[in-house]
Amino acid sequence: MEAQHLSLINILNELVEIHNERIAGYEKAAVETVEQDLKLLFSKLTSESREYRMELGNIITSLDGNVTADETSTGKFHHVWAVVKEALDSLDRKAILESSVKAEVSVLEHYEDSFMSPAEMSAETRQVIAKQKQLLKHSHDSIVSLRDSIIS
Repeated sequence: MEAQHLSLINILNELVEIHNERIAGYEKAAVETVEQDLKLLFSKLTSESREYRMELGNIITSLDGNVTADETSTGKFHHVWAVVKEALDSLDRKAILESSVKAEVSVLEHYEDSFMSPAEMSAETRQVIAKQKQLLKHSHDSIVSLRDSIIS
């Protein structure tokens, strides 16, 4: 396999890993939160990440790569979701949303880093990543709006 493909596969697998972590974090959040609207939000975010992970996996497979299979929240992004879990323990709606915003910022930063990578990407791959990033930004903005609607 060419070094270019290996580099791109590694970048895509890092995004897959982020979605694995995001799924594990938000699944747990959906179960543990007591507020119905947050349960729905976290379930939506989980479904979103499953879809994005599948799209990324299809690209990796088309490059003859292996998709990261670990779906547990023990990777290098675990600390981001640990903060969400800590906020859930407090049952403080604003803290839960604030920690979710921070988690989403981290996800968006990793997407931005993927664009800055020297790995050669096809226009189609770049388009998939750009679309996912745009939709993730929309999710981020929704969480920010919910957080900001809380009267302190």
